[in-house]
This record gives sequence, structure tokens and C-alpha cells, in this order.
Amino acid sequence: MRHEDPLPPPAARRARGEARRPIGRRAALGLGAALGVPALLGACGALPGPRPREAGEPVRVPYARASARQFGHLHLPPGTGEDRTRPLLPVVVVVHGGGWSSGSHLTGTTDISRDLASHGAAVWNIEYRGDSGFGSWPRTYEDVAAAVDFVPLLGAFAPFRPDVGSVHVTGNSAGGSLAAWVASRTALPAGAPGARVRQRVHSCVPLCGVYDLALAYREGDRYVRSLLGGTPEERPLEYRLASPAAHVPTGIPVTVLHGREDDVVPVRQAETYARAARRAGDPVELVLMDGVGHGGWTDLGSPVWEASRAAILGHLRR
Repeated sequence: MRHEDPLPPPAARRARGEARRPIGRRAALGLGAALGVPALLGACGALPGPRPREAGEPVRVPYARASARQFGHLHLPPGTGEDRTRPLLPVVVVVHGGGWSSGSHLTGTTDISRDLASHGAAVWNIEYRGDSGFGSWPRTYEDVAAAVDFVPLLGAFAPFRPDVGSVHVTGNSAGGSLAAWVASRTALPAGAPGARVRQRVHSCVPLCGVYDLALAYREGDRYVRSLLGGTPEERPLEYRLASPAAHVPTGIPVTVLHGREDDVVPVRQAETYARAARRAGDPVELVLMDGVGHGGWTDLGSPVWEASRAAILGHLRR
């Protein structure tokens, strides 16, 4: 694993009130026996408290009514509400991948949602309308935005209070692209899908995501043309609005994780996003993993998920 230090100007860090120290290159040296995860775990840390316990069954919550797919599963830490209190909890929004397709579902991120909840966070694992072969822009993006904006209302469905000042987003593959897009909503032009932000997010950890959709099309991505209803030449505005790399700075810390051997989403996507965000002054951390492809990011017990979890929980502590 190689970790590239963020390069925002010191003045920008001071303006954001950031006192944290980025993980250095020496703290994440090579994949090794366990992908160098102990170094990343030690640097990012985890939420304080007892050892994680298994979380219970999630609560199914609709966030809109236009489609049966506009719902999410809310996972809470074990024992939440048993003492008749309503604890204030940070919220992690999880966005599943699957090529933005209607054939993909939030069940793909159920395990990692339970895992994150067992470490002390409320986890909002969201479903959305995907592409069924006719293009899903802007429905997919509007759904994800609506689900994030619904976070302040989640306390009406379960015995906790969502900490609206500590809302974080993550996702894998297409979900990583959508998570980074959520982080960029404040930089979208007025009138664009998702530009009206009701709930801000405070960190983003996209996993093996797509950040420049025109670049993805040129490199042979078989999903983006269907998603956006045409080529970059035919739909230039849609490609730009859907690309997180085109909407920086986000003003929040972002940790991008990607495998160097990813043959589905080339590592150039992560590098392109990190370069654009850094130039704009964002505190971006780029973690590139040697020997890692496009799989394993949602597999509990895998070193790549352990590294991802450490990065997500690390943001919750800052």
C-alpha cells in the first residue's frame, strides 16, 4: 500500500481549523502480509469504546415515495435505545456499487454497514433507482441526494438522534463515484440535479470509484454511456455534472482508496480526482494498494475492507 500525502496549502488548513497530521508515506509501505493495514489502522484509529459487537436487524425507512427503490436500511450500534435513551450518533451514509444498474441492490453493502454500526455509528445504507438500459440520469443522482438530505429525519424511525454535524459518506465502485459526487454537491452549479443541499456531509471515503465519467468512457467503461444516455460528445453537460472531479473544492476531507491492479476502474480515476482536488485546495488523501483489484472492498475480514473501515472511522474522530 502506498499513501500519498495531501498537499493543500497550510493557510487553507488553518482556515478550515484542521490540526490533524496526514498519514506519512513511511506509515503505509507496501502490501506485505496484510496490505500494510496495521499502519493505516494505527494512523486512522477507530471510534473509542468497547470491542465491536454484532449489530441487530436494520430498520427499513423510505426517504421518498416516487419509487419502491427509494428507501434505505438504518443500522444502529448494538443496544441502542435499550436504556430508553436516545443517544446522539454520527451517521455514515453507505452507497452500493454495481454499475449504476437497476440490477444492483443495497444487499451488497449490508455486511459492511453492520460492521460500521458495530463500531458505534448509525449507518444509512441507501437504495436508489438505477439504470435499466434507458439511462438513469438524473434519477439516480436525485435519489442519492434525497437520501442524504433525509438524514435529519432518521431519528423518527429509531431510538437515536442523528448528529447532523457529523455525517459522512462512503461507497464502492459506482457507489464510490456517487459518494464523491455527494461530497461535491456544494460546488455544483445552481439548478443542477442535487445542487440544493439540505444536509451537508463532513467527510467522504470513496472506494475504487469513478470520478471523471468522460475519461471512463474513453477508457472503455461499459456502463457510463447507458447511465448518461449517450457519449461525452452527445451529452457533454451530463458528463460534467455527474463527474466529481469537475466539482472541486468540496471543502471537506476526502480519503480515496483504490487498487493499483484494478482492471475494471483504472487507478487513473483516483489519481485524476486527487490531483484536481489538491489543486483546488482540498485536503485529499490518496491510498493506492499494490496487488489489489476491483474486488474485496465489501468483504468483511479482507485487508482492503479493514483499511477502508479504518479510514471511515478515522474521519468520525476528527
